[in-house]
Amino acid sequence: MADDNLLDGGQRSDEQHEDEQRAAEPPRGLLLIGVYSVLFLRYVIATFLSAFFTPVATAWGISGSFNGLIFAAYPAGMSLTSLFAPQIVQRLGTRTAISLGLQLTSVLTLAFGLTPDAVDAWGGETAQYKWGFLGFYWLSGLLGSVAENAAIILATQQFPDRLGTVMASIGTISGVGCMVGPVVGGVLYDLPADGSMGMRFRFPFFVCALASLALVLPLRAIMPAGGISSDGAGGRC
Repeated sequence: MADDNLLDGGQRSDEQHEDEQRAAEPPRGLLLIGVYSVLFLRYVIATFLSAFFTPVATAWGISGSFNGLIFAAYPAGMSLTSLFAPQIVQRLGTRTAISLGLQLTSVLTLAFGLTPDAVDAWGGETAQYKWGFLGFYWLSGLLGSVAENAAIILATQQFPDRLGTVMASIGTISGVGCMVGPVVGGVLYDLPADGSMGMRFRFPFFVCALASLALVLPLRAIMPAGGISSDGAGGRC
């Protein structure tokens, strides 16, 4: 009888601990909003420069072929990261992976926008801008996409009961981000109407870098810290 009482007490304690853990977690709907925010922002940043970069690059002597390589660099980096995304998230944890990816997105977006200034400051030539653009855009796809991969993994493990719906909505949000990005880029490029070409070029990158950084703290408050677990309950603290 005593052993039964101890067993019952242990079971109640485990159940109470699980209830407390579930109560401490943010609502799943809030997590999904966080996932959508990461994906939307990342795809806006992936596409915003398409509105103005090509004519500016042509003015700087960058050929159409090399311009195509620059635009291909971002998805090339994303593809590489996706191969190792589960291991990265397992090692870093969901919260750290997302916040780190967004911070790197901010830094590398700003670096892309400041490439002409950096090359000029080091006494380089305009023809060398293209290598900075290529490298920073590739790194943004490679390192920044840690955030979106972690967000997608979190969504698949937190919503196994609605996986088809969630994955379809992820595709929709990503598509909307790709659609909105060029509009945002064009508007931001045109805003400093009285500014120099350099200022008009930098401004969209400043704003997008700031937007990525501004998302870090709110997401850290709602994203779970854990990584991927073998039972599919990944992302739990």
